[in-house]
Amino acid sequence: MPSLQSDDEVHKSPSPSSGESTEDPDDLERRRRYEETERELLAVLDAGATGDPARKRQLVGLFDRFRTEYTQLSVKLRESLRLQRRLLDKCLQTKNELVVAALQIKTTQQVQADEITNLVFYRDECEHAWKQSALSHERERDAMRVIDELKAKVDELQLQVKTLVVSGVPVTAARHRRVTTEDSSELLVSPSPLSSPQPRSISPSKHKIKTLLPGSTGNAMSPAVPSFDEWKAATRVWSPTMPLALGAPPRTAPTPSTASLYAMERQQEIARCVSVPSLQPTPMERVCSPSKAKPEPTQSSPLPRRGGTPAIKRRAPRQLPQVQ
Repeated sequence: MPSLQSDDEVHKSPSPSSGESTEDPDDLERRRRYEETERELLAVLDAGATGDPARKRQLVGLFDRFRTEYTQLSVKLRESLRLQRRLLDKCLQTKNELVVAALQIKTTQQVQADEITNLVFYRDECEHAWKQSALSHERERDAMRVIDELKAKVDELQLQVKTLVVSGVPVTAARHRRVTTEDSSELLVSPSPLSSPQPRSISPSKHKIKTLLPGSTGNAMSPAVPSFDEWKAATRVWSPTMPLALGAPPRTAPTPSTASLYAMERQQEIARCVSVPSLQPTPMERVCSPSKAKPEPTQSSPLPRRGGTPAIKRRAPRQLPQVQ
């Protein structure tokens, strides 16, 4: 046993050169006390001459010292674990703050990029609107210039009309010579709904227009240009003798006749009946068509069939109204 004790002491004893250079003074003191307690415990275990009570007391003293050291170590271990847990919580909190800050930075960058994109879009829109505004102003100036030119022309034409009306130049006989033209052989006038339904036509024998242009030699085959009065008389177009600007009376619509109103209403009824067919007669058709006695429907009980099923009653085909 002494040899084993010496060997353990030799192997467990720290070298003064390496321990003093790498460990703290508290660690060295703790190691020294641990080694002393270990040597005392080994000495008590090796001592065989002492009695059991004395040996038990020595062991109890050594175990009390071990318990005290263990209690101190456990307290320090719990304290270190608590500090470590607090440090981990602090690290997690810092990590969450860093994540939130990173998200805020990313969101800010995204918003900044969107704002830059919107600014570029608005800049392009403003540039396009500016160009369109300039183009619209230019078109407006052109339109105003055209309107001014047309107004000037209208004023000039009105002055010419007033001059012609005031002067009252007589129409010469040479200007109203008639010439038979193949192009204006027959002029048809469409009937007005307010006039009689018979169409009116103008025969070429009554309206043969022959006009000599100023400076022409009077050839009958030359193209003739009728005057405005002749064209009005040929086409039956109404126009006031005096312009409305000079105080002419306004145009009044002619009063339609009863026959024309009846014919127009009849044509409308026929067109409506043809375009939208219906099975029920119209009020006008009831008035115009002769009254017919309607057969009274006879209520007869259905004939019983084999199996107790009543016979299917056939309906009479509908007749379309007669249009006269």
